Amino acid sequence: MPYFHVYIRYINEREGIDSPLMELNRSEEYVRQRIASPYTKGKPFLFCGRVVEKSGMKVFHIFVSEKDASQITLPSGKLVKDEPNNIYVSNYFADGKVEGVYLCTEHFIPSLLEEKEEPTKTTTKPISKNIFIVHGRNYEQMKELKAMLSEFGLNPTVLHEKASGGLTLAEKLEKYSKDVGYAFVILTPDDVGCRETEVKKLKTRLKAPILRRPKLVTPDEVEQLFKRFKPRARQNVIFEMGYFWGLLKRKKVCCLLKGDVEKPSDIEGIVYIPFKDSVEEARYKIVKELTEAGYKIEI
Repeated sequence: MPYFHVYIRYINEREGIDSPLMELNRSEEYVRQRIASPYTKGKPFLFCGRVVEKSGMKVFHIFVSEKDASQITLPSGKLVKDEPNNIYVSNYFADGKVEGVYLCTEHFIPSLLEEKEEPTKTTTKPISKNIFIVHGRNYEQMKELKAMLSEFGLNPTVLHEKASGGLTLAEKLEKYSKDVGYAFVILTPDDVGCRETEVKKLKTRLKAPILRRPKLVTPDEVEQLFKRFKPRARQNVIFEMGYFWGLLKRKKVCCLLKGDVEKPSDIEGIVYIPFKDSVEEARYKIVKELTEAGYKIEI
């Protein structure tokens, strides 16, 4: 039995509301009678408990899968049913990044083919071969990636290798990111961090025993306490990752994670590629992401 999932981005201009809405695990009959039929006739219909009108629908996708949503895993590792922001679910589905989920809108509404506006004829700007590399204190991985990109016929850009010319770091970043087509962010475990509450717990448990009676604290206890701290990338790396996410959009940003480095929160949708020791371990996946972004890589 196939399962159908409907995504609508609905804008109510009167109320100033822009809402991503999604209904999961619907039957074909339900989608056809309750959604597709009124849409085709130009009539309002009930969706996610809200009355929506055709004029306010800016995005309308219908997807089909053999599994129900509770069994579908997203590239982020989360299950569809646990993903709170449905706009990411729809993006993953529409981009073909979720195995076994397919777009089938035109199966229900063939007229959508006729409704699509003719694309405006414009001169397509060639994709820039300049690739920005954001990195932390681990220069070895940066050099490996730089050599790999050069091998692909691309032009890797590393900020600290460029002349400053009296510019501040922010001005320098803006200058050398103007003509960039893609960005790689290498997250290496250069720093550690945790919540402030964890630091307070650590101080409370260690202060008195260490200062007064050191033998009360065993090496195992100290090790367990310091496991509260998680390996993190440098703050400049996180800042520049967000900068390029806004500049290039998430499809043109790829993060390489070394080991068990902590991922930044609230930045779902960016590609993460893990590696253990060398960037060379991720060569195939790097080529795949560059190819997806429009680059022709010969290896």
